[in-house]
Amino acid sequence: EPLNDLSNVFDAASDPVRMYLREIGQVPLLSADDEVRLAKAINKGMEAEERLSNNGSLPP
Repeated sequence: EPLNDLSNVFDAASDPVRMYLREIGQVPLLSADDEVRLAKAINKGMEAEERLSNNGSLPP
């Protein structure tokens, strides 16, 4: 009986992992070009945030 209890605990703990792996498998990966575009967009957003927090000007 104790072994059954352990297997139930293991199954309960692994269900979220299985669910996570199943979910990430449904999301398409980015191509190299998409990664570059995303990085550039992130950088532009960070620069815009910095400009807004510095009253419209970037630091030297």
